[in-house]
Amino acid sequence: MRKPYHSTEPANWYMEKPFYKRYMLRELTCVPIALYVLNLMSGVVALAGSLFDWQAWVQMQKTPLMLLLVLFCLIGAVFHTVTWFETTPKVMKVQQGEQFLPEKYILGAHWAVFGLLALILLIITIACA
Repeated sequence: MRKPYHSTEPANWYMEKPFYKRYMLRELTCVPIALYVLNLMSGVVALAGSLFDWQAWVQMQKTPLMLLLVLFCLIGAVFHTVTWFETTPKVMKVQQGEQFLPEKYILGAHWAVFGLLALILLIITIACA
């Protein structure tokens, strides 16, 4: 009979290095994003329901607790975006002949596209309001 495997790593191995802590923190940003998605989906359900349901959902969005939740989600999304963009040039090497494209160009391109898309969404939102 084989002996069971026992890991030599401690249970909190990811707390030893700052890199691992930051990685785990970035992965935890899925929790506020999931909460925000659930909130939006409840808004869609309320919108599909009666006028009373929709108005109740809108009123709920104005409460301090919901405003804190949205702020928490925004902070999580911004942190995730920044750390994700910082990681991209390290895993997406663009080769030009014998040289690799400097990381600052890849990072700059990501932020430029992000800014352009944010501006387009802002224009669409203002136009529809």
